[in-house]
Amino acid sequence: MKEGQLILPDQLFHPSIHLDRNRVYYLLEHPAYFTQYQFHKKKLIFHRASMQYYADQLRSIGLRVKVIPFSSFSKTVQPYLTIMNDNIHILYGIEPADFNLKDQLNEDFKIVGIHVIWNGSSQFLTPKEWSFLLFKGKRNFSMNAFYKEQRKRLNILMENGNPLGGKWTYDIENRKKLPTKITIPELWIPTPNSYVREAELYVQKNFSQNPGNPEGFFYPITHVDAERWLHDFIVHRLIYFGPYEDAMHSDYSFLFHSVLSPLLNSGLLTPNQVLKQIFDFHAENPIPLNSLEGFIRQLIGWREYVKIIYEHIGKEQYCSNFWNHHRKLPLEMYTGRFEIPPIDQALNRVLKNAYLHHIERLMLIGNFLFLCEVNPKEVYRWFMECFVDSYPWVMVPNIFGMSQYADGGKMMTKPYFSSSRYIRSMSNYKAGQWSEVWDGLFWRFIIKNREILRANPRLTMMVHLSHTITDERRKRWDKITDEFFNTYFQNGGKE
Repeated sequence: MKEGQLILPDQLFHPSIHLDRNRVYYLLEHPAYFTQYQFHKKKLIFHRASMQYYADQLRSIGLRVKVIPFSSFSKTVQPYLTIMNDNIHILYGIEPADFNLKDQLNEDFKIVGIHVIWNGSSQFLTPKEWSFLLFKGKRNFSMNAFYKEQRKRLNILMENGNPLGGKWTYDIENRKKLPTKITIPELWIPTPNSYVREAELYVQKNFSQNPGNPEGFFYPITHVDAERWLHDFIVHRLIYFGPYEDAMHSDYSFLFHSVLSPLLNSGLLTPNQVLKQIFDFHAENPIPLNSLEGFIRQLIGWREYVKIIYEHIGKEQYCSNFWNHHRKLPLEMYTGRFEIPPIDQALNRVLKNAYLHHIERLMLIGNFLFLCEVNPKEVYRWFMECFVDSYPWVMVPNIFGMSQYADGGKMMTKPYFSSSRYIRSMSNYKAGQWSEVWDGLFWRFIIKNREILRANPRLTMMVHLSHTITDERRKRWDKITDEFFNTYFQNGGKE
């Protein structure tokens, strides 16, 4: 009885974990990664190039490899019949992070009579059993509580059972605006290789109508380049990551961010690998604690937390719409032409890079679509399409739980939305016509939802302030927002 090994596009772990020469290795260009949505061209290039590279790496150590292209999936079970025709009866695989995909694969292989055995993944640090015990019987799932327990469990930044430096988080210190005179390091860019060139042609041939600019691809698609990318972040940007992690700037896309998420989410890097490199460097070149803790919180805290939230309540979140938002996504989300400079520039970066850092995602794009009352499933679809690091386990909690607060507070204690003042305070954008539109949307939302917002102690001040708005100002904002909706939303944005 022959055995096979299934490898998905986000499971490109170091080839050394695959040493069984008796197995046939099947790399699937599964629709979930290629055709389920109109994926950004750079995301598709990333997956195609990294998979072709990975296939060659496996072949170089003497393994038998077959790549099953996305075109094979035009008929439901055709690619699985290919595996069956190889006389494979047992197929091993690393458990997919996407539970819907796992269920689908189990069902498809059952139809063709192939038994699948799922093994654990090195993509995450947190055992499911531990997280389920931590959150057992709780109606709400606190990131802060999880993060503290995670630090203790992993013994990271701990000293005699207490947090190093006396505080669990330095988040309050890490909210600085970018100074006028500061040098932003350039990203190290890998030399383009044959895998990227082939992938660019492949995507242009098969996905020419998808969004995004395919030119200027710059992400690592090999393990060696991924390690170099990580090293570049640690040496040149991590030192200032903390204080400026929430900063935004019209002229800079990456600032001091790591841009490691595509590599971590595809398996080219693992969290343990990142932790080791950071602390090895820190031992010789001490990193300021606010920057070190700020990044560690993202890696072992938020990233692990959203995966656990996805496993616990992801299906429920995906079906939630607490605010009853039903507007369709405007086409301008794919062109960047709202005449709102912070949004337009962010959208143009998305089209160019398939990437924004976390505050731009949350407090620009997410904030904007929330105030526009766009259906959260529409928001989710756009994020899934447009980001190189997007997968359901990432985007379901981030969109339905945080950005759009569609789950009504199971994940977060309050919705994250703001007036233009916050954006101006964290960036170099100046007030103008755009901020009038934004503030009109902001106060319109608060006035409309006073009763709901009043019940949250963290938002009562906004509700109180809404009662002080003069009739004249309110009429002016109503006129501005009506014009905005009539311009960018069908039927004036009415459901």
